[in-house]
Amino acid sequence: MRIVLDNSSAIFIARLGLFNTLQGCVWLMSSEVMEEIKKGVERGYRDAFIRMELIRTGRIQVLPTKQVETLRDKYQLTTADASSLGLALEHQVILATEDEYQRKMAYVEGIHCTNTGALIYYACKQGNLRKKQALQLLDLLEKWGYRGDAILKVKERILLEVN
Repeated sequence: MRIVLDNSSAIFIARLGLFNTLQGCVWLMSSEVMEEIKKGVERGYRDAFIRMELIRTGRIQVLPTKQVETLRDKYQLTTADASSLGLALEHQVILATEDEYQRKMAYVEGIHCTNTGALIYYACKQGNLRKKQALQLLDLLEKWGYRGDAILKVKERILLEVN
């Protein structure tokens, strides 16, 4: 599965240590999002260092996108958000974002979206996380300010659907 990461999802996935847990995912990122990560490194953010190392080792592939200005102006998105949407659109892949507005604009463009909670569910369903681990990670997301309603939905699916 090929997934374009915007900065919000990349932060949560890095903080939770999920990049290696999510087997079979090819992670893509725009060069504009990488520039945001560089700023995070300069500020000393631990998750930014993790993401830069994943970029350096090729685990996250950084690609240019052509539609940044068009999408930014069309939907009043930030440059980084427009670049993530553009990259997903150009490569016809899934966009991982926590941003509700960006997800709505992706839907308008015909792009499928996911988020960190859904990726935890996917990892659990694939057997890469035990149910208890997945629920603990969701609790941690909630502690970090992740949307509570989204957490409850994912927890319910895990409890009902995962053995």
